[in-house]
Amino acid sequence: MGEPDVVYVVRNPGASVEQITDALGGATKDLQLPIVRVVAAKKLTATGQTRGTTTS
Repeated sequence: MGEPDVVYVVRNPGASVEQITDALGGATKDLQLPIVRVVAAKKLTATGQTRGTTTS
C-alpha cells in the first residue's frame, strides 16, 4: 500500500477494505496485508473487528 492509497483513505475516512479496492481497482485479498502493515505502522487507524473493520 503506497502513499496514494493512504491519501485515499485519509480523504475517505471510515472506508472498508472492499470500498478501498473498488475505488483503487484490484482484489481485496491483495490489499488486506498492506493495510494491516500501514495500521501497524500507525499511519492509519482501524475500527471494528474482522468483517466490520473500517480505516481512517
